[in-house]
Amino acid sequence: MKLSIGAATAWLASIVGGLLTLLSLIAAWFTFTLLRTAHKRGELAPKPEAVGLGAVTNFFDTLGIGSFAPTTAYMKLRKMAPDSYFPAILNAGHALPTVVQALVFITLVQVDPVLLLSCIVAAVAGAFIGAPIVQRSPVRLVQGIVGAALLIAALLFAAKNLNWLPPGGDALTLPPTLFAAAVGAHFVMGVLMMFGIGLYAPSLIVLSLLGLNPAAAFPIMMGSCAFLMPISSLRFVRSDRIDLRVVLGIALGGIPAVLLAAFVVKSLPLETLRWLVVVVVLYAAMLLLRSAFSSTDAPSQNVLVGPPPSTRLFTLEMKPETSAARKSSVPSRDTPIDVFISYKREDEPIVELLVNGLRQAGMRVWWDKDIPPAAPWEATIEQALRHAHCVLVCWSKKSTESENVKSEARDAKGRQRLVQVYIDECNAPLFFGERQGVSLVGWDGSVGAQAFVGVYGAVADLVPKEPPR
Repeated sequence: MKLSIGAATAWLASIVGGLLTLLSLIAAWFTFTLLRTAHKRGELAPKPEAVGLGAVTNFFDTLGIGSFAPTTAYMKLRKMAPDSYFPAILNAGHALPTVVQALVFITLVQVDPVLLLSCIVAAVAGAFIGAPIVQRSPVRLVQGIVGAALLIAALLFAAKNLNWLPPGGDALTLPPTLFAAAVGAHFVMGVLMMFGIGLYAPSLIVLSLLGLNPAAAFPIMMGSCAFLMPISSLRFVRSDRIDLRVVLGIALGGIPAVLLAAFVVKSLPLETLRWLVVVVVLYAAMLLLRSAFSSTDAPSQNVLVGPPPSTRLFTLEMKPETSAARKSSVPSRDTPIDVFISYKREDEPIVELLVNGLRQAGMRVWWDKDIPPAAPWEATIEQALRHAHCVLVCWSKKSTESENVKSEARDAKGRQRLVQVYIDECNAPLFFGERQGVSLVGWDGSVGAQAFVGVYGAVADLVPKEPPR
């Protein structure tokens, strides 16, 4: 017993043993945070499509194809999430499968443990700096960087097939100067990885150029990713630019796929698959770059006062403000919902004026005061949110602090159904200020006011016109 305890203590005290133990603890904490946040947001159910995506990409990632570029290409082609969500989904979704890869390769493949530790610490430090930069970056910048990353990935895949990449040496460690170069390079890779630029290929190329045995590069590149991805993704998981249903699906499908590839399949002829990936990745890169360069510039806080930003002509014809008219514009269980109102209860007086004005204008408006007394609260809200043509979010100092309002706004933004109004002097939460909104500060409830006409126009753009009767 003394011998076994002593051996276990010595193993934990070693660099490799310490890294594996620490990595397991980090993965456990990340898993707990991910599940808790997903439960809080009502996103615990993984998307089945994402499960299959995670299985395929992580299987071939373990065999050397890489997961970020194929995942990005597939999500772009299938429109699984907005482009600005990609960095967060990639890092958070592939975090746990990458941890499994690292546990396997760090255990089985020999490399200088000091070099291994130094490169991991550098990559994590880079990711720590890069994550908040990504969260604050405009959508166009994220689209441009991810698009450029896909172009680079496609070139690397092609170079691999054409045997243009460096063969590497046979060293398991590096002299001081090259050692420092490797550590510095992994810091930069950690920053770039937060934008969705995969670390595997650049790490393998750099270490091979420096003379390291390519086999010894695997635990370094996998260990770097395995540590930086869960740590940096804790910030991503709590952000608004993420779909946790996709994240959970990728992780759920990816973990068993990694074990299958590492212990059962071990190797496959991948040249044909790499050429297929090149074609798909190039196409997705062109779509992203086109979106990045075709988007219109917008300041960080766009508040529109006046006519709506629409080219569609409309006439605002007000119905008589009677109880019967208002009742006819309240959507029933069998009628569609034009507008879902998201707000904070403390702002009810001004929001009620907005609801009545939109109903008077003929809009079928839903807000939580329409919930019948015996109806299940959360399920009714979720059903109304999903069936509404437009989600009108009322930002105020109170609502910007509400997780429920931000969650509803995030859902609407992801489905391109978001209209924002500002009912007092406030700044929209992170990632929402880049979109235009209508200021209702000082509005007295008049449906003829220019500000209300702006709200009506923005909403009308999202509500389908009814066919003539």
